[in-house]
Amino acid sequence: MKGRGGGGGDGRAGAARVGAGPAKGEPGGPLRGAAVAGTLGSGWVEEVARTVSRLARVVVVDARDDVPAALEREGLRLLAAENGTVVAARD
Repeated sequence: MKGRGGGGGDGRAGAARVGAGPAKGEPGGPLRGAAVAGTLGSGWVEEVARTVSRLARVVVVDARDDVPAALEREGLRLLAAENGTVVAARD
């Protein structure tokens, strides 16, 4: 799958867009898990944190120093933070 973010098996880093928009009212409900690049900015990190469902995990790679606090403000529990990667969960 080749998209605007790169990827697609050609060796370039990137992401495939599965869906975007408000989680409420969407078929299937909120996200069960998500990964986001911290280089996209705090707005993306906070939006992902808001849209994950109960028991979901959020992974942030290339996370800035303020990411753990931002995830906790959105109600997630920090599970791990090491070498620029942060993992958090909604309980």
